[in-house]
Amino acid sequence: MNLFSRVLLFGGVLFMSLACSKSDSTLTSVQFSETTKTVDESAGTISVTLSLGSAATQDLTLAFSIGGTAVKNGDYILNTTTDSTLTIAKGSTSATISLQIIDDEAIEDDKTIELTLISVSSSGTLGSASASLTSTITIQDNNSAPDDSFQADLLWDAGTLVNLDFAILNNVVIANNSIDSYDVYDLSEYTTGFESVKLPSSAADGEYYLAPIYESGSRSVTYTCIVNGFDFSNTTAFSESFTTADVGYFYVYGPFTKSGSTISRTDKTGKVKLSKAVYNKTPFAKVAK
Repeated sequence: MNLFSRVLLFGGVLFMSLACSKSDSTLTSVQFSETTKTVDESAGTISVTLSLGSAATQDLTLAFSIGGTAVKNGDYILNTTTDSTLTIAKGSTSATISLQIIDDEAIEDDKTIELTLISVSSSGTLGSASASLTSTITIQDNNSAPDDSFQADLLWDAGTLVNLDFAILNNVVIANNSIDSYDVYDLSEYTTGFESVKLPSSAADGEYYLAPIYESGSRSVTYTCIVNGFDFSNTTAFSESFTTADVGYFYVYGPFTKSGSTISRTDKTGKVKLSKAVYNKTPFAKVAK
């Protein structure tokens, strides 16, 4: 608090007047009114509420960070106009951060999104209670292992938006550690969320391969394939990385040999890198089953 004084003398009586500058108590405080929230993966659009100690005297710019085990653009999409920044309009007494929960078919553990307030522009201040500056959203997975099929899920790490697709290949012809031809048995190419492909018990016995595809993006991506069903339960089939030079390519893993309701894996070739300039997207579609 800044002070100034003025001394006046009237009739031998000393008067002192004090004036105060604007103090922190007049700033608008911002904090989460919801510090925990649990939602189902099918929840769709959700909002996390912020409360203001008083109406904002001018527009506020609020910066926040995003952490947790959930992957942005894989498990959820941030609907806020500017990434990790929220503008609170003058006169507001509350605000919300909006997220879209992605309901995919991947079989996963429950995951969390942690929102933490970092700073607010000069006419505001963060709440004094540290516990009110973080809000944790738990996403409950709504998928279970299939009873009559083999399911492979392709998951990847957090970071800027990337688009990965995933396929099961069969009738694969391998020569000199390269693939001459193949058919696509199943293809997953969602633009948001993780990818899942399935091989039902009714599929013909034989050899099948899994193919993660780096459709588009501008960063290195660490991906993991988790398989369930038949003889597998949350088993990691492979975990490797695409580099930025791999955009437009896919890798092939296998074979996974199906016999009735049993699948075994024997790597004959390891990982084979193929260019979609040769095996392009146009014919890359499911074959009749």
